[in-house]
Amino acid sequence: MSDSRMKLPGPDHPIMIRPCGPVRVIWRGRTIVRADEALVVKEANLPEVVYFSREDADETFFSRSTRRTFCPYKGDASYFTLIHGEERDDNVVWSYPEPYPAMQQLAERIAFYPERVTIEFD
Repeated sequence: MSDSRMKLPGPDHPIMIRPCGPVRVIWRGRTIVRADEALVVKEANLPEVVYFSREDADETFFSRSTRRTFCPYKGDASYFTLIHGEERDDNVVWSYPEPYPAMQQLAERIAFYPERVTIEFD
């Protein structure tokens, strides 16, 4: 993949990925992800973010959003809104469907804004 916007992690912007688990995500009292293993990403001075396999998520709560963002280290992100009946939280979930090669481990994974869900490590 060649993209002139792409930057590689390095000493000036380190990105560390490590496995963790078991872990689950709770949204409005409902467990929407239950994973035996997930990935914790620590990027530079940013807070850690947990990435889950999409296979571990109950995607019946997910609705694709029109929101898109770009990270020069990971690539283009797409977002999902969480919906259940009348309950709705916009753009809570994101993923990098085609991450840059250095972040290929994040392919087919999703992450959540931790202030909008509860992430529990068992």
